[in-house]
Amino acid sequence: MHTTIIATSLNEESKSQLLARRFRDLLIEKGNEDTTFLDLRDLPLPLSGASNSWEDPNVSIVSKSVQASSHIVFSVPVYCYDVNAVVKNVIELAGRSFASKVVGFICSAGWGEPLHVCHVLCQSPHAGF
Repeated sequence: MHTTIIATSLNEESKSQLLARRFRDLLIEKGNEDTTFLDLRDLPLPLSGASNSWEDPNVSIVSKSVQASSHIVFSVPVYCYDVNAVVKNVIELAGRSFASKVVGFICSAGWGEPLHVCHVLCQSPHAGF
């Protein structure tokens, strides 16, 4: 099992970044050494649809990591009752790389029920890959 964790918050003081790192540490403690951690603060991505966005070298890094994984975990902040825009951008840029993958979410929100927003994302047409 190869797991890629994609930490999508761009905020330096992000709680979802802390959660992503803790999850990575737990995987390693449980013996899953085959883990890739992508901190998107260190891997800037272009906006999907921009000229040559799919040819960007960082998009290739994300796509190849997703393709090589059996499991993908997004660690996401919740802003204004939805996941941050970075998540949707990653899905649009790496699209077909997510085919036949198990995808999970770690959500951090300042209110009580962040799971509902990830449920909505999973039901979107993007989840059809």
